[in-house]
Amino acid sequence: MQLWTGEERAFTVKAYYQNGESLVWARRTFCTHFNVPRNQPVPSNHAINTWVANFEVSGSTSKKRGGSQKTVRTPENIERVREVFKRSLRRSAVRHATALGITPRYVRRILHNDLRSSLPPVQDPDHSGSEYSRLWDWSTLLSGNAGPNR
Repeated sequence: MQLWTGEERAFTVKAYYQNGESLVWARRTFCTHFNVPRNQPVPSNHAINTWVANFEVSGSTSKKRGGSQKTVRTPENIERVREVFKRSLRRSAVRHATALGITPRYVRRILHNDLRSSLPPVQDPDHSGSEYSRLWDWSTLLSGNAGPNR
């Protein structure tokens, strides 16, 4: 798949409109302007039509990046998760998520990505570096209690 530069895409869209919306003439103008040899790749009809459609919709020939605005891992939600875990340490992430109105997946992401760095390091003098430390749950880490899951 050939990637075309922004200059090449813009020129092709401009040539498309200047030549009476003709794909053939837009492609020929592209070849003469950029000195493309006879057997070299040129933009396809589909590519030119996509660039024109994108230009008409957004004013740019680039592909529109879709997706909704990310609203789950906001500073407010991170603080809400921190506070709710401090209040009741024994409840699971799923129950906290239900209470907060956030999916359990994002509660776990907030715990792992955003709150993990603010937690004290897990250290057990008797079993440091062993599989024992992996048995600890988030409630233990947040409360600072020593020991395995309780």
